Amino acid sequence: MLSHVLDLTLALAPVFLLLALGRGLAAVRLLPTGGADPLGALLYWVALPARLITEVARTDLRATASPEAIAAGVLSFAAALVAGWFATGRMTPEERGAALNGMARANGAFVGLPVIALAATTLPAGLGGALTASYATTLTVMVVVFNVGSVIAYRLPHHGVTWVGLRTALGKLPRNPLILACLTGATLAWIQPGLLTGNALGQTLDLLGAAAVPLALLTTGAKIDLHLARARPLAVGLITLAKLVLVPLMTWGLCGAFGASLPATVAVVVMMACPTAIAAGPMARLLGGDERLVVAVVVTSTALAPLTLLGWLAVLTG
Repeated sequence: MLSHVLDLTLALAPVFLLLALGRGLAAVRLLPTGGADPLGALLYWVALPARLITEVARTDLRATASPEAIAAGVLSFAAALVAGWFATGRMTPEERGAALNGMARANGAFVGLPVIALAATTLPAGLGGALTASYATTLTVMVVVFNVGSVIAYRLPHHGVTWVGLRTALGKLPRNPLILACLTGATLAWIQPGLLTGNALGQTLDLLGAAAVPLALLTTGAKIDLHLARARPLAVGLITLAKLVLVPLMTWGLCGAFGASLPATVAVVVMMACPTAIAAGPMARLLGGDERLVVAVVVTSTALAPLTLLGWLAVLTG
């Protein structure tokens, strides 16, 4: 077990190092931390969608889809929102929406994809390949679930979920590049897995997608500023605990109850154990949430996530 933890630590070392490098580059102003962020825009609109398209398109969805693991992910996400709703009754509507998003919405693309790619290298070839394929399949569904649930979580604490509010917020979902990329990849995989293998289009997307992992970690690291957590330490701490420990623990339990396979279980638990999605901040501004609170949770959970993800991987694969 100790040897396995050491292997995982070495494999995940680039996650720590690239996050730290992003923070360092931001400190010397070589990476933007707010306002116009051309590097973040390149990642969000080009590199990460390219990575998602190729990951999903080359996956045999019929063979790798795990209804049990997907159900565990969806139910644990919904349960986190319901439990969070009752636990945050004394908060203002803005704070409540931020808390719900902070404890439930995971950064499964920006952080989860690099972690799974690196962790798979420490596992036997069959298990590592199955883990990567299971993660791509599960992410295809959960990206949509996270985005829809996030909108509802921000709007519900205000005057309920009204048709006008939902129509305005959900109207942006069809333009979300991550959702579009997952749906495109799933369509190609459904037609024929490997359709992008060995041709110019697939090779072009591979080159673009290869930039997604370092860009995601650098831009995420650049936004780490632990000073934001000092204003609300108790609230930020409890929300972060729920995000990194309690929600993935519930997901793991549901996977066991549903009889999910090991690769599918590792994939969905790691996804739910990822830090709060960076996109929760801009959405708070748009949908009436407390942006400072949710950004503080994003920062704190991102800073701690490499350690907790290492722990989850060691337990799940040991």
